[in-house]
Amino acid sequence: MMNQKSTEQDRIKNAAAVSCRYSMHTMSFCVKLTRWGAKVVRDKLVAYCEAEGLRYYEHKNEWADTKELIFPGFLDYGLNSVKVKAISKGKGGIYFLQIKVNPRMMFHKDTHPFVYIADADDIRKSLDRIQDFLDMTDINGIPRESFYIQRIDYCANIRLGSRQEVEEYMRLVRKGLCPHLTTRKEEYSKTQGRWIPTRNSFTVYCGSYEFTVYDKWSQMMGEKDRYKAEDIAEAEGIVRVELRVKRNKVRYEKKRTDCESEIEYLMKTAEISERLLDKHLRECFGTGCFVKASKAEELIRESSYKDKTKERMCRIVRDTAKSGLEKASLRYEKKHKDFYNMMCRFNALGISPITIKQRSEIECLEHPIEYIKNQNANLPE
Repeated sequence: MMNQKSTEQDRIKNAAAVSCRYSMHTMSFCVKLTRWGAKVVRDKLVAYCEAEGLRYYEHKNEWADTKELIFPGFLDYGLNSVKVKAISKGKGGIYFLQIKVNPRMMFHKDTHPFVYIADADDIRKSLDRIQDFLDMTDINGIPRESFYIQRIDYCANIRLGSRQEVEEYMRLVRKGLCPHLTTRKEEYSKTQGRWIPTRNSFTVYCGSYEFTVYDKWSQMMGEKDRYKAEDIAEAEGIVRVELRVKRNKVRYEKKRTDCESEIEYLMKTAEISERLLDKHLRECFGTGCFVKASKAEELIRESSYKDKTKERMCRIVRDTAKSGLEKASLRYEKKHKDFYNMMCRFNALGISPITIKQRSEIECLEHPIEYIKNQNANLPE
């Protein structure tokens, strides 16, 4: 009995530790409405906003044949946005009520910085707040249990030291590998006159998710009109790892984790976040730390691998330094077809083929998973 009790306590302790490292920062809920139900919801939200002096507006997308009535005035209530959406389908239409929830804005906007992520209690209370919102606006007949998760943004934050470290780290992660069936996100460079990979992030996406590692301070500086100076200062030195999961992926993960309800699924947020974020970090960067090319080649030469394997690994290091791991993998696959096995060899040596600049004062930077576990920055210091 003592062993069973100890095991249970360890499980709870480990789960609490994970929830401090991995969680989410926003989630979007949706419920399908009838045409009449959508009209009733619209009318009640409009009536409430007009009575309280809150703004709302309509947005049409003729290309997608959608129309949204958007109510942004509930941000102080912790709801990033509330929308009543209509999608035309032939002679009829499909109607939804969408609510985007930010637990930090709900409960901690005056005490926690923008790098804060939600714990299990915040998630549970957020669901109660949605019901309170429905009651407050007199929207009857739509209990919170009828909503499904449309999107959830899993994340973790790591705190590095100097601005120099952050900039070098972002240079390294921008050389990462795109997982199978994903596309690298790009932005247009006016100076170069062409589309290039995003400068302050490594972002890949597909139909079911978007995965990104980015410099939180640079992101907030790019939108500094939205943030207070002290919030921007808090983000200095922080790199965020984020996975934005869409509805089809949520359904898959809900089935995989044997969750019968949306609430049950949300209560496993930390566990799911850790598994998914770690998976994508391993796919994009391997599992080893970042060292200089000279150190990487030294470790490869000293290994017990065959000489031919060593030469191929050194070639991957050099190609990655020139043009990134994605292009290095494509070049390698044209001749040898076993790039996955080569990455496993790098992992076994504890290094990444992505290397630090030779002239840098920095000798080594850890893999993101190591920083998430040991230099976490999800809560205020």
